[in-house]
Amino acid sequence: MLNDFFALMEDKLKKSIELLKIEFSKMVLNKVNFNLVRALFIIYNGDKLFFDDISVMTIESGNILFIKPFEKNHINLMCNEIIKLKMDLNPSVVGDSIKVVFPIVTTDRRQFFLKKVKQISEDTKVSMRNIRKHITQDVKFFLKSNKISEDDEKKFFLRLQKIFDLYIDTIDVMIKKKEKDLLG
Repeated sequence: MLNDFFALMEDKLKKSIELLKIEFSKMVLNKVNFNLVRALFIIYNGDKLFFDDISVMTIESGNILFIKPFEKNHINLMCNEIIKLKMDLNPSVVGDSIKVVFPIVTTDRRQFFLKKVKQISEDTKVSMRNIRKHITQDVKFFLKSNKISEDDEKKFFLRLQKIFDLYIDTIDVMIKKKEKDLLG
């Protein structure tokens, strides 16, 4: 039964790591980043419509992305979603398309992304700490009702902490790799 708690925690921690990987994949310098835009969606008539499904995207000259929605009434909604990213992208409407210029890499832009990496990573760590906290509370409740020895309880919490530390270390490695990528 206690192994179920480990499996549950590991599953949730793995999902946190996967989400962090997705966020990191959105941070690319020097070129148009399709990953950033593909994940965006609008809500139209109560439906969730992904940019990929409602438009054609083309790259022009390396750092300019043109998005041509199939329906003109999606243009303003799509522009608003791009602005909400807070990635320093300023979409402009050109005819029946959206033009998104990805800024040229500067020291300020690199610093912007480094701050974003640290912020997203810290948010992920906080989320993971909350996962650990909830699992710990569930385990304590379980242990009270199932009379487990103190030694087994200590072993369990030590193992729980080791698993947690492993995932935190994984995030630290990911941060260093992404920082190197952004500075390189």
